[in-house]
Amino acid sequence: MIEANDEHCRAILVRVPAPLAEATALLAAVKSPWVRGFIGGDSIFSSAAEACLTGQDCADSAGSAGVDIAARFRTLLAAWVAQRSPH
Repeated sequence: MIEANDEHCRAILVRVPAPLAEATALLAAVKSPWVRGFIGGDSIFSSAAEACLTGQDCADSAGSAGVDIAARFRTLLAAWVAQRSPH
């Protein structure tokens, strides 16, 4: 569809939804030659932001919020790499 309708398109980004459990199926799209990256903002920091905004946990980057964000990013990145790697 892109080739037929947009001769200037070079690549697209995939938006990864929150929660990350839903991301695995979407990341299967990375096998397309058009997909070059992902946008994963809310899937990475949504739970930490919610906890902070509701007064449950608003630790600094070395605290549990930072640990949660880092773990979610690693999970998303691992799913991305697993899909991009030749099997």
